[in-house]
Amino acid sequence: MYKVIFHLDDEGRVGVVYRGIMNLLHDMETEGEEVEVELLANSSGVKPFMKDKEENKEAIDLLLEKGVKIALCNNTLRVLYLTKKDFVHEATIVKSGVGELTRKQHEGWGYIKP
Repeated sequence: MYKVIFHLDDEGRVGVVYRGIMNLLHDMETEGEEVEVELLANSSGVKPFMKDKEENKEAIDLLLEKGVKIALCNNTLRVLYLTKKDFVHEATIVKSGVGELTRKQHEGWGYIKP
C-alpha cells in the first residue's frame, strides 16, 4: 500500500491540492492499487476546513468519503486563536505540522506539496 501526505500551507492553493489528491486516488483506483492519503494543513492552509467555509464543503465531503484524513496543525490554530470546534468535525488536530510531516516521512510516506 502506498502512503502519501499532501501539504497545504496556503489557503489559495486548496483547489490545486484537492485536484492533486483526486488525481492520485483515481490513478491508484484505476490501477487496482491501494493508497492511504493524509492532507496536512498549517498556516493559512487550515482556513478552508473551517465550518463556516460552505464553498469548500462539497470537496471536503468527497475527500472524506474517499478516506482522506485531514490533519490540522495545532500551533497554527493557537496562533490564529482558533480551536477544534471551529473546523469540520472529521478533521484531526496534530501537535505540529512540521512534526507530523517529519514523522510521516520517517515512516516512508511520500510527501507532496503542490
